Amino acid sequence: MVNISAVMSEALAKSDLLWVRTPDRDRLCWFAVPGEDHALPTGTVVVVSGGGEPDLGTLPETVHLVLRSKGDGRRLLVLQARTEAIPTDDERWGAAADLALSERLNAAAGTAARWRDDATIWLLTPFGQPLESPAADAPTDLVAGPVRPSPGATTVRRPWHLGGRGRRRR
Repeated sequence: MVNISAVMSEALAKSDLLWVRTPDRDRLCWFAVPGEDHALPTGTVVVVSGGGEPDLGTLPETVHLVLRSKGDGRRLLVLQARTEAIPTDDERWGAAADLALSERLNAAAGTAARWRDDATIWLLTPFGQPLESPAADAPTDLVAGPVRPSPGATTVRRPWHLGGRGRRRR
């Protein structure tokens, strides 16, 4: 039996990126996780959308979080999560922005002000049993889509050589 809570905590602690899966699309984004002494609830995930960060658009009430393994990047857990946009006039906005800013690599001066004007800070709260986990059976359906023809995969002509190609000598 696998302790899903421990696997989730480990995956969130070891990785810097997660996929937010909505019915329309999947979006890769960076995230921050509050510690036990933080003003935000433990076990939640903070994501910034827009304002110079990846734009997630308006999220539905529930999304799927796809957590990946730090070692090989494979899918480790798929969790359901409730979404909540934190308004800028909410007292939690400052705590969430400070937490996200501490996790943001190479944050320029004025990033928090830009987020206040142009971004949405989302609080994602996982709930229920994981949809996919190391303890669950692997999905039997095809995960990847079929390969589509592409102009980048055309055959190329052999280059022309002045005087022709040399003959092989024995």
